[in-house]
Amino acid sequence: MTDPSTQQISPSPAVEGGRTGRRLWIETGVVVAFWACVFLLTIGERATGPHAPSSWWSLGLVHTAFENILWLFATPGFFWLTHRFNLERETWLWSIPLHLGVVFVAAVAIDYTSHILFPVFSQPYTLARSLSGFGFIEEFSIAMVVVIAGVARAYILRFQERRDAALRYKAEAGALQAQLSDARLEALRMQINPHFLFNTLHSISTLAGRDPKGVQRMIARLSSLLRRVLEGEATQEVPLEKELSFIRDYLEIQCIRFEGRLEVSEDIEAGLQDALVPDLILQPLVENAIKHGSDDAPLHITLRARRGPENGQLVLDVCDNGPGIDADDVEPSAQDGGVGLANIRKRLDSLYGPDATLDLSNASDGGLVATIRLPYHTAAELRAEAP
Repeated sequence: MTDPSTQQISPSPAVEGGRTGRRLWIETGVVVAFWACVFLLTIGERATGPHAPSSWWSLGLVHTAFENILWLFATPGFFWLTHRFNLERETWLWSIPLHLGVVFVAAVAIDYTSHILFPVFSQPYTLARSLSGFGFIEEFSIAMVVVIAGVARAYILRFQERRDAALRYKAEAGALQAQLSDARLEALRMQINPHFLFNTLHSISTLAGRDPKGVQRMIARLSSLLRRVLEGEATQEVPLEKELSFIRDYLEIQCIRFEGRLEVSEDIEAGLQDALVPDLILQPLVENAIKHGSDDAPLHITLRARRGPENGQLVLDVCDNGPGIDADDVEPSAQDGGVGLANIRKRLDSLYGPDATLDLSNASDGGLVATIRLPYHTAAELRAEAP
């Protein structure tokens, strides 16, 4: 059966955009909080350090704030660099030198610019002093931390993208499989309808000269059956009571055809009328029982429905008093009516997989028993389980 959850193939652009927007806001908040913490730690370390200049509080606070603001605005650029030029196996040989080069340039530029605009030392701050001093090492270390964070972020984003792509592919494959399964089931269902129609018309033709009133009743019943088959809702499962109602009308047509030589009885366990079964699943079994029944003695067909030994199982039996099957034959051949049985097995497999079976066996008192076992469920239960 089609799983409703497979119908949602991928998030809409609005949902995807909302996720991206939330991620950017979260990243922005984390970056701002990180550099705010770095700023507080830095001013604490520099203000209390043994070599702190006496005029530090007059200009050092502004210098440190400006330095951290530069890093704050440089961080998105580092994130773009690590995402655009990732360290994959095919690109790491030239990506690593590129990253190190950018780290070096950024460290020199930020250290030199901050000291030129907001000098905290009495002596002039030159580029050579920047490269040989502790300030450059500190800025280089900070840049390396930012690059490492950017590489980790890039890996996480690529992992999420690949995971989302895999989920979309799985959902699309599931939806396609469900569509193919529905199309296959509908084709099998429609294979039954003309088969049933041709056999019923043949039955009517055999009585045309002997029982005109019986033919009229058969045509009226056939009209009712065709209305249900052709105008009914295209669904793969129907309540058991609806399936039995169809079979009763079908068997009434056959009773008219056999002129009293066909007897029908039912043994339906109470409380099963709402159990869902495949549409038109019993008709090929009943037709097979009629076709392979005894030509000499009256034919008796019994329809049974019961809960299986396990609570989650529904068991349907179509029994006849015909000759049964030989020990060497698993079931009638295709030329002998086995197409309908093969059709049933295909439908059961498509709908329920290994949870449903069709078995043929000889009854202990003679005749053939066709037994269908399938999962027990109702429309109300399916609605309750739906998300």
